[in-house]
Amino acid sequence: MGVLATMMSSPASIAQHLAVVLAGIILGAIVWAIIGSLWPGMGLPAFIAFLVAWGVERVNTIALERRHPELILSPGWVRMKLRYKPLELGENEYEISRTEFIRGQVALIIFGIPLGLFVAALVGIIWPAGKWLVFIAVFTCWVAIMLLGIPWSIMKE
Repeated sequence: MGVLATMMSSPASIAQHLAVVLAGIILGAIVWAIIGSLWPGMGLPAFIAFLVAWGVERVNTIALERRHPELILSPGWVRMKLRYKPLELGENEYEISRTEFIRGQVALIIFGIPLGLFVAALVGIIWPAGKWLVFIAVFTCWVAIMLLGIPWSIMKE
């Protein structure tokens, strides 16, 4: 456990975490600017939803790194596959816990808010009165797909 704590609090790891936070803020600001220019007043909610989803996903990544320390500051890009309750693991495959799985799905659902606002804002250019209807339709479809992905991922194994 001491080695893990050292790895997680090393200057390189801290710099990586700060870079991810900064990237999230920059991407969130871009989301805010795009959606805010298309649908005034919805930029800030999109920014907040994006940051919450980004934060939940980052917490999930840190939890995965704690269980699999070999993923911390791995050299270069690592192509890996995360699987919930696998019967067996292949090369570059890692098992995720139920909590990590649910947290990941929640983050994906929250990412649907800026996505729905963006699609609704685009449709709003042509049909301004239908923005909220389109947002609700897109977000509902997104949530349904994410929720259907949960049993599909479990049964797939």
